[in-house]
Amino acid sequence: MSIVSGRPIGDDRPVTLDLEGGRIVGRRPGGDPEHVLAPGLVDVHCHGAGGHEFGVGDATEAAAFHHRAGSTSVVASLVSTDADTLAGRIAGLAPLVADRTLAGIHLEGPFLAPAQKGAHDPTALRHPDPDVAVTWTRLAGDGPCMVTLAPELAGGDATIDALLERGVVVALGHTDADGETIGSALARVASTGTIPVVTHLFNGMPDFHHRDAGPAMAALRAARRGDAWVELIADGHHLDDATIAGVVELAGDHVLLVSDATGATGLGDGLHRLGSLQVRVTGTTSRLVDGDSLAGSVTPLLGCVRRAVAAGVDVATAFAAATSHPAAALGLHDVGSLAVGDRADVLVLDDDLDLVRVWRDGRVLEPPSDPA
Repeated sequence: MSIVSGRPIGDDRPVTLDLEGGRIVGRRPGGDPEHVLAPGLVDVHCHGAGGHEFGVGDATEAAAFHHRAGSTSVVASLVSTDADTLAGRIAGLAPLVADRTLAGIHLEGPFLAPAQKGAHDPTALRHPDPDVAVTWTRLAGDGPCMVTLAPELAGGDATIDALLERGVVVALGHTDADGETIGSALARVASTGTIPVVTHLFNGMPDFHHRDAGPAMAALRAARRGDAWVELIADGHHLDDATIAGVVELAGDHVLLVSDATGATGLGDGLHRLGSLQVRVTGTTSRLVDGDSLAGSVTPLLGCVRRAVAAGVDVATAFAAATSHPAAALGLHDVGSLAVGDRADVLVLDDDLDLVRVWRDGRVLEPPSDPA
């Protein structure tokens, strides 16, 4: 048996956790007051790291980078590509979901609106197709699966129905729809008892305007009612600090902090690839070489949590948005908290929220030298 102790996020009273068999088997008062404890982070939108893009490079290495950086549960997000290639990538990742290297698979496309394609190859985009969507999600196996689509496209409604029937999490994003269309689609999904996700709120959708609030306002209103989860990329580039803090204030219980980290994460400045497209990383910014659109991020999820806290978000709320909320959104029932019976995924941090130690499945991982 191993033990780990510290002050849980949002609580000044130290506790000691007993870890055995990859689980938290005991929790008792008292322990080390010098360190902070948090559940391992749950990143439901991540494309890779260390030069490895999920589905293209070494997914085990990409996942291990994020595990060491504090994201002990990582959902592999796949960018748009042709049908056969995407099917092969899904099938290749499914065994890593089965052995818990990955927490699930997210298909961010190709059912996306061309006008809001972001860093997706426009030649790979297609209208939603329920039969194709079912085929792909079956290849993903029995693990959690999420599909992002633009609901206004022909075939959108039928594809949403097919995904819901299979228990797949429906995410709306990379959409050119108006607010009414997005609001109706979110309400339709929520009426089935399933809470939909809005992929990286504000990014990949029409701009918010006071005379045309668009999909962002519809998504925020749904999240405030508890009828949607809204993703935020709090990397300091996709959203400004006031937006991060404001969204959390309005919809805190239904906010998901995500990294949207790409295979370029951890490589530093230079030219890299995202799918079939070339990106340039400068500092902590990643942009397409052709068109200058933001191309994911190079900030692991813990860096996004720290950015949210710096923006004024309460520390416990920020961690919930990166732990218990995403776990609930994807139906991951034994991660995202420090309860007895949960996976022994525990972060030991200092008061600046820098990593001291990472436990995953009850084993200590060595944090990378510069995980943020």
